[in-house]
Order: sequence, then C-alpha cells, then structure tokens
Amino acid sequence: MPQAAKASPEAATRGIARQEQAVQTYQGLPAKVQLPTGYRRTVFSREMLDTSKPVKARLLLVSRTWVGLLEIAMALVAAGLVFRERRAILAGVADRVAMLRQVREGDAAPRS
Repeated sequence: MPQAAKASPEAATRGIARQEQAVQTYQGLPAKVQLPTGYRRTVFSREMLDTSKPVKARLLLVSRTWVGLLEIAMALVAAGLVFRERRAILAGVADRVAMLRQVREGDAAPRS
C-alpha cells in the first residue's frame, strides 16, 4: 500500500509534465488568417436594408413534434386515398399488362 501511494503522486507529476510539454509543442494556426481574394469579388458601398426605421418581421414557429405529426397525417391520408381507389388502380395495371402482352405477341408473330 505505501508504495502505491508514493507512486501515484510521481505518476501524476509525470502526467502533468507531459501535458505541459504537449501544450508547448503544439503550434496550431495563427489567431488571424488572411484568405486570398477570390476570382470574383463584391463590394457594397451602402447598406442593403434601410436602417432608419424599424422593420417588422413575422415568424411562424412550429414544434418539430407537430411537423412530424403533420407528416404522418399526410401519409395516412395518401394511403387512405390509394386504398379507396385500389380497384381503379388495379384495373389500370391489368389493362397495361394486357396491352403489353398484345404488343409482345404482335412482335413475336412472323411477318409476311
């Protein structure tokens, strides 16, 4: 026990020394970096928005939960409409399949 107690402050001291050395060796980027000018450059000589009088801004904030519920409701309405018109949809698919079969049979028939 006494040896472990003696070793822990030394280990802590070595750890702190390593951290200080790591901080001293890290150079990083300078605080201010100047980017070169690009191909295109835009300069404004006056403010884009008139600041002499206050401007009203209207916001509509909606909870993410409500937006999610609205999406689910819209998906359910769409599924209900598809379910309601399922017979017409299946009839249309059957007509297309029959038409494609006729076209294939017409292509497979020998030409005279």
